[in-house]
Amino acid sequence: MTGNPELGAMTLRTMATACVKVYGEQSEYALAALSQLGRAYKDAGDYENSLRVQRRCLDGFTSTLGPEHPSSQLVMMNLAELLHQMGHDEEALILARSVLDFKVQLGNQDHAESTRVKKLLSDIESGDTSS
Repeated sequence: MTGNPELGAMTLRTMATACVKVYGEQSEYALAALSQLGRAYKDAGDYENSLRVQRRCLDGFTSTLGPEHPSSQLVMMNLAELLHQMGHDEEALILARSVLDFKVQLGNQDHAESTRVKKLLSDIESGDTSS
C-alpha cells in the first residue's frame, strides 16, 4: 500500500466492518476484507492489531474453506511473515513449513509463492528479521 498507511488501515477497517455486517463474519468476502485490513495494520506498523486480525482470518478461512484452500494458505503465509517480524520464530516456522509442505504436495514447489515461503524459512533459520 502506498500513501498514508494509517489512513489505508482506517479505510479498510470501515470496509471490513461493512462486509461483516452484510455478509456475515465467516463469509469469504468478510474474511478477505479482514485479511486486507490485517495487511494494512502491518504496513502501518500496528503489529498487534495485524496479528489479532490475521489470526481471526486464518481461523475463519480454515474453518469455512479448509486449510488447503489458497486463501487459507495465503493468510497462513502472511501470518508467518508477521510472526517472524515480531520475533515469534517458532510459530512462524511451523506455519511456513505447513505452507511449503502443501505446495510440495501440489507439485508447486517452484511456484513464486513457494519461493516466498523458502525465503522466509531461510530468513528464520538464519535469524534475519529484515523480511
